[in-house]
Amino acid sequence: MEALGLEMRRQATLRALTEDVVKTSEIKGEILATDQVRSSIANRLGLDIGGLPAPDTADEMTVGSELAARKERLEFLDDRIELGEQFADPRPSVACLATASHCHVFNSG
Repeated sequence: MEALGLEMRRQATLRALTEDVVKTSEIKGEILATDQVRSSIANRLGLDIGGLPAPDTADEMTVGSELAARKERLEFLDDRIELGEQFADPRPSVACLATASHCHVFNSG
């Protein structure tokens, strides 16, 4: 049963990545064959998808650059999140308002 769940996740990942690459390329004005993109991504993920045409060189290059760009974006976001967590202070800070004699506690985390 667990293997079935893993296979479903792999297929969902393949579908999502294929759609992402095809749509991103369309936005850039390049129309790619969905089956060739799916084939290229499946090869890169080590998935055995029978019946798909072998991707041509141009599709392979586009898929490679799109996946590399996606990986870089994710790494950049991970770095930003990690950096933000380093500077997040879970301790509350006290701020006194100049117009009132009351102090208010603000949670900075």
